[in-house]
Amino acid sequence: MRIAALLPHLGVYGGVRRFLELGNRLVRRGHRFTIYVADGSKPAWLPFEGEVRPLDEVGATVHDALLCGDPSVLPVLAEAPARLRVLLVLGPRYVKKYRSLWRPDWLVVGVASDWNRYYPDVAGLTLPGGVNVEAFRRVPVERREGFQALAFGRPDKRVKGSATVLRALAPLRRSGVRLTLFDREEIRLPWWARGDWVRTVVSPPQEGLPALYSAADVFVSGEVSAGWSNSVAEAMACGTPVVATPSGTADLAIDGTTAIVVPPRDAKAMRAAVERLRGDEGLRARLAGAARAHVEQFSWERCAERWEKVLQERL
Repeated sequence: MRIAALLPHLGVYGGVRRFLELGNRLVRRGHRFTIYVADGSKPAWLPFEGEVRPLDEVGATVHDALLCGDPSVLPVLAEAPARLRVLLVLGPRYVKKYRSLWRPDWLVVGVASDWNRYYPDVAGLTLPGGVNVEAFRRVPVERREGFQALAFGRPDKRVKGSATVLRALAPLRRSGVRLTLFDREEIRLPWWARGDWVRTVVSPPQEGLPALYSAADVFVSGEVSAGWSNSVAEAMACGTPVVATPSGTADLAIDGTTAIVVPPRDAKAMRAAVERLRGDEGLRARLAGAARAHVEQFSWERCAERWEKVLQERL
């Protein structure tokens, strides 16, 4: 099959990783996978085995399947020639734009099983995933002093919920809880959260992410609007216990089994969950083991197999 994806850029983002990782597996399965992006240049941060071409060339080829989930390039999906057009539902924050651009002949695919809860009036299916379970696994690291928490996202980016993580953990700093906060861009902490209890890591190399997850006693996700939480999946694959909101984790976080699930923006519940894990090493071990076993079903290889089957049936 000739499969293509439309993207606004190829920067270091979880949504971009989805197409690079999926594309690599589909290429290895004998399909042709092309990414169309504005400048047509390949990503430098993750190897990609498919083609990358300028967005304005998408009309020159009739693809079997054309995939897109970013509202900024969905108008191109509507006009480009393809046997099958696929709208990926990437989270509730985009639904209003999806409603204005969606066409009845498109195949709608949610990247997590709760997508039709916030987009209920359209028929579609779910193809969750994934995570690179070969790259993300527990690795030996030097232990830092104190109980180490890890979170992703700048506090000023509200959808990531890291400001809630800071509010949850700030009262625990006197008892030895330490937080590492990482993101791809500069992290500016609010004045009340500054101090040696918070460490920031900006643009960690991809090969260094497993060590970052493995060094944490708990990964805390405060996301409030996500389709699929890459960071939660990666933490689970690395055997790190997780405290997470339901956002982007419907297929990953089973409360009390693979994670502790807390309501969005609830710093008090998040703090209680972290304290519970800090005081129960056995619970941490059980959650970590169950999470790694559970997340293996969302490997990119299995994800590609599911996509291949669906596209072949629809075509």
